[in-house]
Amino acid sequence: MVKIICDSGCDLTAEMVGKYDISIVPLNVHFGSETFRDGIDITPDVFYQKLAAGKVHPTTSAPAPGVFAEI
Repeated sequence: MVKIICDSGCDLTAEMVGKYDISIVPLNVHFGSETFRDGIDITPDVFYQKLAAGKVHPTTSAPAPGVFAEI
């Protein structure tokens, strides 16, 4: 059996994710000391609101390897 697992930076469509049963692991999005899981704790709309309103530019980090292993 083969399972496709991607991080949320892959930008696959919901249709493709569903069709191929792809698991998406969220990237970490950091605004200063706040950390959000992409697509779980922060939506694109909130991301752009924070980006426009804030003075701190966001950064991202990869999910921990253990998160992939759990899937």
